Amino acid sequence: MLERSIRGMKVYVVDSDFFVDYDYAIEKQVIEASGNELILETCKNEQDVMDRCKDADVLMTVLVKLNGTVMDACPNLKGLVRYGIGVDAIDIAAASQRGIPVCNFTDYCIPEVATHAFSMILALSRNLPIFTRNVRQGLWTHGPKGIPMRRASSRTLGLVGFGSIARELCGYAKAMGYHVIAYDPFLPAERFAQMEVQQVTKEELFAQADIISVHTPMTPDTFHMINKDTIAQMKDGVIIINTARGPIICEADLIEALKSGKVAAAGLDVVEFETITTSDHPYASMDNVILSPHAAYDSVESTLDLHRKAANTAVTLCSGELPYNTFNKKDLAH
Repeated sequence: MLERSIRGMKVYVVDSDFFVDYDYAIEKQVIEASGNELILETCKNEQDVMDRCKDADVLMTVLVKLNGTVMDACPNLKGLVRYGIGVDAIDIAAASQRGIPVCNFTDYCIPEVATHAFSMILALSRNLPIFTRNVRQGLWTHGPKGIPMRRASSRTLGLVGFGSIARELCGYAKAMGYHVIAYDPFLPAERFAQMEVQQVTKEELFAQADIISVHTPMTPDTFHMINKDTIAQMKDGVIIINTARGPIICEADLIEALKSGKVAAAGLDVVEFETITTSDHPYASMDNVILSPHAAYDSVESTLDLHRKAANTAVTLCSGELPYNTFNKKDLAH
């Protein structure tokens, strides 16, 4: 134990090649200044992690899954860090059973994701993708007109989830004149009242919203929350935005609804089966769909913020303390 404390702890980034052309200078500076060691790996799966990172004190991941078997293969493990907001890559129950903190970063890209969602709302509401295509094809005003364009003050925006990102988006939308309603079963009524937002049930939101923007985590309860049955409850010509997690929306059902016109348009930063790597995907030929490659989080500022927070979180875990951003804090307390 003395030998281990002298040489410091080992922090592994298991899929360091995710951040292309990034040298991990921030993590190196912070982690090495604390007397610990940063090791960059390019693991592709759980087996790679078990083979290469057995002596890890902290494992940091972007996409590679970390399950109970991986945790058991790392006897010195003191914590797990997910680069990002979602924690789908980590088996939370397995970590909690083993007393291992899981840390994520819900506070590093709030304005970026809110801006991205609002950009999609505005672009689709004003038919910008269709108009751009028309002009490029020399059609000017003679091409397809898209959906009827309406004033913001005549539209109801429904937020599925009312966490930090949704509340940021709410501020943007209210300033533009949108009427905002929100559903979130985990927040007290006071949180909605503070933002002067009408709290509704999920069913009420689906029935009342002209635009629905998804901001809920991916859980067993939210998997396929938007499907053919819930779409049937929505207004004809609804616009759907998803900057949360792809599987919250049943892709097959959304495609059918877009084809039929039940859903007028969709803005998708995430899709159910990521990634889209072929040009023949059904979304690719739809003028009423805006796609981005899971990039809503991205900006120069948010990227630097994420790497700083990740480095400081790793150092805190190495010290044996519980970071502020421990996702499973309540489970560990039990």
